[in-house]
Amino acid sequence: MINIDLKSKLYFVLVPTILLTFLLALIFDKNLGDISSWLFVVPKVIAIEALAFWLFQTFLWKWKIFRKWLVLYPNLGGTWIGEIQSDYLDPKTDRQIKPIPCMSVVVHRFNQIKFKIKTIESESISFSEQLIFEKTSNTKRITYSYVNDPNLLLDYRSNSHKGTTILNLVGDDKMEGYYFTSRGKKGTITLTRFSKKKMEELPVELTKHPMKNK
Repeated sequence: MINIDLKSKLYFVLVPTILLTFLLALIFDKNLGDISSWLFVVPKVIAIEALAFWLFQTFLWKWKIFRKWLVLYPNLGGTWIGEIQSDYLDPKTDRQIKPIPCMSVVVHRFNQIKFKIKTIESESISFSEQLIFEKTSNTKRITYSYVNDPNLLLDYRSNSHKGTTILNLVGDDKMEGYYFTSRGKKGTITLTRFSKKKMEELPVELTKHPMKNK
């Protein structure tokens, strides 16, 4: 999972390392022509850079100052709302059902992302997630596999299954793409950022479902 562009930004690591080495040698009055001075300075450089890297991957990567030129993806963490359009046919009408309102709670760390998508009838939890950046087309894509667990009272028409979702990030506040499942079904999904907070309950407007009471 990649969320940083270091291939063309090696100077972001090399330049601070060189400057820090000479700065510490100056502060502690060490002659870098002497091997003992290197043995004194290098451990301190490593310790400082390890702390800086921890701060970066824990907090600083979310800052806008690092966006576009270093960090590839914005912080996607929070609550997203949208709809799922399935190719499932209503057995009573033999027609494609209407879109299903959904909510997605996203946990996003520097190089890790998790999705939990809820509808009034089921919950999907992701595994094997990946952030993909296609530089030539400037496309930011998120793919993940998931396990869907429906309400047990609905097992007569909806059973537990696995699937894969592929989403394209549109700007910073919209994701859209498609999914397919182990049940042979497929469809599209659209999500829009709703809140930076992680909600547990579905908003009232999302408690509708085209197959409710069927």
